[in-house]
Order: sequence, then structure tokens, then C-alpha cells
Amino acid sequence: MMVEGLDLKLPVPASHKGDNGKVLVVGGSDLFHGAPLWALKVLSRLADMVFFASVPEVKSVIDQLKSRLWDFIYVPRENIDDYAGEADIIVYGPGMRRDVKQLKYIPGKPIDWSNTYQVLDYLSQTYSQKRWLIDAGGLQVMPIEWLARLKQVIVTPHRREFEALFKQRLTGRVDKDKEIVSQMASRHKLTILLTGRVDIIAGADGRVKLNTTGNQGMTKGGSGDVLAGLVAGLWVYNPSFTAAWAGAYLNGLAGDKLYQSCGPFYNTSDLTDKLIQVLIDEIKKD
Repeated sequence: MMVEGLDLKLPVPASHKGDNGKVLVVGGSDLFHGAPLWALKVLSRLADMVFFASVPEVKSVIDQLKSRLWDFIYVPRENIDDYAGEADIIVYGPGMRRDVKQLKYIPGKPIDWSNTYQVLDYLSQTYSQKRWLIDAGGLQVMPIEWLARLKQVIVTPHRREFEALFKQRLTGRVDKDKEIVSQMASRHKLTILLTGRVDIIAGADGRVKLNTTGNQGMTKGGSGDVLAGLVAGLWVYNPSFTAAWAGAYLNGLAGDKLYQSCGPFYNTSDLTDKLIQVLIDEIKKD
């Protein structure tokens, strides 16, 4: 399937259960309890197995999520290592708290599962060989040095998150910012999807793409969580740069299709529902 000049791979007819990826989403909090739902809804359409670990465990939130979506496996905190070990991709950060102390993980000591920083410290050391997509709360607490631990990683920052993580000021001019983002992707050997009015996607190999799909209706909370789930789901079958570029394009295209019918007055649930139809329409073009 071709998407804007990229060969986007999708599940092959001879697939068996589990062949098309296992993804663990680590996210949620008592404050942003709905955020992981958007990523989970998209992922459940793309990956064979989707696991969700809510840290901290908020029973009322977990019960609500379980009642609204049956297409993922809820992972109790005490079993997170089992599923992290099994997963191909770990998505870290949707809905996690950012206002936490920097408590380092100390081997042999109990983990404070409510501390976004400490949990990421533990998981990124223990499962450094996995593919990682770091988003939202994860990006806002992560020291840049931790990126070197991870062998394969996509980060999905908006402007403020990018500047805080990489300690680089953006100019607001796409031609200049494209160079800055590309430099950071090459230096840290990762894929960056910088979201904005024009998305900038940069790979470790120097490739850069600009995405202009999308509109002002996508400024609503949750659209970034949808994007994180979509990119992770496409990464199951594709290289990181292809997944990030195609994810940005398709997410924005779904928003543009909605804009044609209702202007900017759509919500994140509308966006998740529209995405699948957009993907089907793109497949039919081939």
C-alpha cells in the first residue's frame, strides 16, 4: 500500500495469531484517566495483541475502561514484567502524570508505581531491547540521557515537549525547524514526530518529511493519544520512519475528512472512528 510515496506494509493473508504484533501500553492516572483509551482503541484495530498497564492502578478508572473496551488485555501491576517481556513495542506515557519528583529506580527497592519518572527509569533499563514509543507524560519527565539506553525509539513531542527534552529552541519557521529536528534525530539515533500545524518527521538516517494534513479541530485533548496508538500500530509491520510519517498523514487526513462534514466541531471519538474508514479508502486506491 502506497501512502504519499511510502510503501506501507499491512498484515499479509497468511498471518497467524500473534504474527502482527504485541503492544504494551503503559499509561493513565487519576488525573488523565481517559487518555490511554484513545491509543488502545486504535491499537486494537492494528495489532494482534494489546496489553494495558495502568500505573498507578486506580480501580474506578480501570473498571470504567474495561467496561468500555473489550479489545485489550488489562495487565495487573504485579504482572507487568511478564507482558513487557512478551511485547514487541512498549508505548509509554499517554495520560501519565507529569508533576512528579525525579525518583530514580534502585534495584532491590520497591517501585513507586505512581511515579512516572521512576517507572520509566525501571522499564527503560530492563527492556531496553524493545521498540519504544514515548509520548506525553513520558516525554515530559524523561532525561535526554535515557534515550541512549533504547535501541529503537520513536518520540512524539509537541513544540514545548521537544524544546524541554532536547534543550533546543524552535523558531516557528518550518524550514529552520526541519533542520533542528533532523539534527536531533540523527544525533540521538531515533525517529522524531514533532506535531504541529505542520508535522515534522525525522529519522536517524537523515530523512525528513513534512505533513500538512489536519486542521484546528485536532487541537482537542486526546488527538495526540490517537496518533501515538496509530503510529505504534503501524510500527508493528513497518520501519519506524515509515510508521511515524504514515501515522501523521493518516491521522490528519481523518481530521480533514471530518472537517468536510462538520467543520472543527468533532471530538476524539469521532477521529478514532474515522481513521479506519480513511485507512480502508487508502487501501482501495492501490
